[in-house]
Amino acid sequence: MVFNKTTGQILIRLSKGEELIENLTKFCQKHGIKTAQVMGIGAVLWADIGHYDLSKKEYLYKKYEHTMELTSLLGNVSEKDGKPYLHLHVNISDKDGKTYGGHLKEAVCAGTIEIFLTPIETTLNRRFDNETGLALWDLSSAK
Repeated sequence: MVFNKTTGQILIRLSKGEELIENLTKFCQKHGIKTAQVMGIGAVLWADIGHYDLSKKEYLYKKYEHTMELTSLLGNVSEKDGKPYLHLHVNISDKDGKTYGGHLKEAVCAGTIEIFLTPIETTLNRRFDNETGLALWDLSSAK
């Protein structure tokens, strides 16, 4: 991973073989980023994505185990249990242009993944919500 800080943005480039969630989480922890917006594009060797089943209160994942374009990476960084928590959604497409999307569990970079990380000057925590079974933004914690 290489990066460059600009005014209001951090530009990050992952290289082939690097895990997206793992590396971005470590980056945020190392650089004290508690809240941020995430956007990116690139390609993945594989991706594990899914959707949340509200009735079961769990994510159901499917692993796509071939090289695909990462046509859209969107999400945010907040804090959960005092650590950076990434909530990311992706769209990926195969060689025929068929797309798949959902909540990103993990992905490994193919050629490159280019990320715009926009820190937000606040601390935003997540709190467990019994009704949904999710750790939701605690907007009262934003300071």
